[in-house]
Formats: sequence, C-alpha cells, structure tokens
Amino acid sequence: MKKTPPPVLNAQTSPIADLSYRGYNGPLKLHAVRWWVVALYTIRRARRSVGFWVLTGVCALSYLFHALGFYFQHNLSSLSPSMHQVFAQTLFSVMNGSLNEYAVMGIALLLGAGSIAADNRANALMVYLARPITRTDYLAGKWSGLFLILYSVIAIPSILYCLTAMTAFSDMHILQQDHWVFVHILLAALFPAVVLTSLILGISAWSKSAFSAGALFASIYILSNTIAGILGMVLFRKQPDKANLLSHCSLSGLMDAFAQRVFHFNMKQPMLGRGPFAFTDTPPVLLRYSLIPALVIVVLCLLAAHQRIRAVEIVKG
Repeated sequence: MKKTPPPVLNAQTSPIADLSYRGYNGPLKLHAVRWWVVALYTIRRARRSVGFWVLTGVCALSYLFHALGFYFQHNLSSLSPSMHQVFAQTLFSVMNGSLNEYAVMGIALLLGAGSIAADNRANALMVYLARPITRTDYLAGKWSGLFLILYSVIAIPSILYCLTAMTAFSDMHILQQDHWVFVHILLAALFPAVVLTSLILGISAWSKSAFSAGALFASIYILSNTIAGILGMVLFRKQPDKANLLSHCSLSGLMDAFAQRVFHFNMKQPMLGRGPFAFTDTPPVLLRYSLIPALVIVVLCLLAAHQRIRAVEIVKG
C-alpha cells in the first residue's frame, strides 16, 4: 500500500504551487504593440523561405537588365532634356515591368495565400485569440508583416537603382530635374504593396486552403489584366485615350496608372491598323481613377478578413 508523504512544515496554502512568477518586475507590453508579434512571425517565415529569396533575386535581375538598357541608351543618344523623360520611363518600367510585377505577385502569393487560411485549417486561431490578443491585433499583424516585406522588395532596389543612376550619369543632374524623386519612388512602391497585401489576406481568410487562396488570387490578377487589355484594344482601337483608360481597369493597370501619375510622363500606346511601329503618346489617367477602385478593394478585403477571423466557427440559423 502506497504511503502518503508527510506534510511540509511551514508550507503556504495557495491554489498555485509555483509562485516564482511573483518575483518578476520587468516591463509589460502594451496592447498597442501586440500585433507586432504576429507580424514578426511573418517576417521570420519569409527569411527562412527559399522561394522568397529566389523571387527577390528575380526582382534584382530585373533592375540589372533595365540598368544595362539605360546605359546603352544613354551612350548612343546625345544628352538632351528628353533623356530625363527616358529615365522616368525606365524607372517606371523597372518598378512595374512584367518581370518585377509578377515576381512581387509571386511573393505575395507565396507568403500570403496560407497566412490566414493555414491558421483556419489548423484551428490555430483558437490559440491566437485565447491569448490577450484581439481579432484586430491578429489582422494588423498579418497585414503589417506582409506589407513590410512587399514594400521593402519594391522600394529598396528602386532607391538603389536611382542612386546608381545618379552616380553613373552625373551629367544628367537627376536630382536637380526632380527634387522629389525619392518621395515619388516611395509613393509608387506604396500603392502595390497596400493593394496586394489587402487582397491576398482577404482571399486567404475566406479560403479553406493555401492552394485555393493562391489559385484565386493569381486568377484575379492575371485574368483582369488580360481581359482589360484585350477589351481596350478591341473596343477603342481608334480612340487611344479610352483604350488606355479601359486597359487600366485591372489590378496591374491600377498600379501602372498610379505610378505613371506619380512619375508624370506619357506612355506610348500602340495604334492598331496603322502599322507595327505606329504609337501615340497617352497622358496619365486621372488620379481618382486609380485611387478610388484601389481604396474600395482594400476596405472590402480588410472588412471581409476581419469578419472571418474567429476563434470558433459560428453557425447561424
């Protein structure tokens, strides 16, 4: 028969056996910064991802190719005021070109598709929200982590590209021609980072798996760009202004329209039926045509994600 150990003398009666926590006098984190724990996890996961570094390398190659192209173009043509317009177009192309554009989309898909969907599938939200963290803290952390990654991938290489051009082509006086060139770069990088982050998180929150979220996100991104471009050329083939406006009615088009307005230059639009080398200059579309649709997308996606984030599934009926 098992004997009961004798009671310990002078033992304090307490419902909690371990009272060592009472000796802690360190700082306590405020409620306002609890979202940073979730954001930091997203950033650390990106640092450990091989795919993230591969896509980041693709972005770096895009800047290298455009730098070489601008170098040859600068040497073959005499320095004139038009070269400053060429530099603005080159900077726009390197930030919004197809290679860089789809690489950034791939990073958003890789890191954001399973950001909330994976937590829903694994019932991890019960663990997150059981702690002193709200749905807003959780969503703010997920959004901030992915946004900082995308914004850094777009903005940092663009600033380095501009600094390199200012050093290599000092005769162009880039900073004197545009005193706000670095502010323009930061603004142009802000738009796609905000839109892509909000869209992928809104889709991920309502998806059952990362694969379905990524497939839907890629379909919306690619199909909207393709359909808008085809409709613009077919319906308004002899009206380049309207064709240009309709071609910007897509995710990629909204980003291009905003960046074109920020750098303020005219794009060359091909004119169908007038030869293979017939182009016309199209001015940037009005700012409201890109900001209002983007604002609607961001708000709707964030509200949808916030509504979906729950510790348990609520069945109404």
